[in-house]
Amino acid sequence: MPDPDSTVYCGVCNAANPKGNGFCTRCGASLVLAAEAPLPAVGGSVSARPATTSRPLSNVSADGKKRSSCLTVVLIGLVVLGILELLVFIALPTQGGTNRALTGMGALVTGAGYVASGIALWRWKKWGFSAFVAARIAESVIALLLGFPWFEAVLGLVYIWALYQILQPVWQFLE
Repeated sequence: MPDPDSTVYCGVCNAANPKGNGFCTRCGASLVLAAEAPLPAVGGSVSARPATTSRPLSNVSADGKKRSSCLTVVLIGLVVLGILELLVFIALPTQGGTNRALTGMGALVTGAGYVASGIALWRWKKWGFSAFVAARIAESVIALLLGFPWFEAVLGLVYIWALYQILQPVWQFLE
């Protein structure tokens, strides 16, 4: 736990910063202490709270972990997508040719990977991102083997970059 005498919490993202920093190390916002912050004009509004030496907002857990609503939606969607992929595996018979077997096995691998990665990331496990990367790469390779256009397979890899960008603000909290 950060030392309250030497810590300032950002008014924008609630990150703990060493006292004396002019800007937040996580989001770059100005760290003006509440006592030094100018009062808003009458009828005016302030878009962000000034930095404070007290604990962060109540929507941040005691260990400092805070999941954005965007990340919450993505992780729930990832688990739901994984379950749907697993249902495809169950519903699709693996007999009847290489393509059908490859499609079924691909649904099993990617579905299990999406469910595992979504649950792991929900529980703040860094390996969940690696599981997602492995599932996305497997799905792209299977798409190429099934004869899908290469740009569709490569486009699927963009999801890796997108999830990484969404995870950036909380990456430090992943174990």
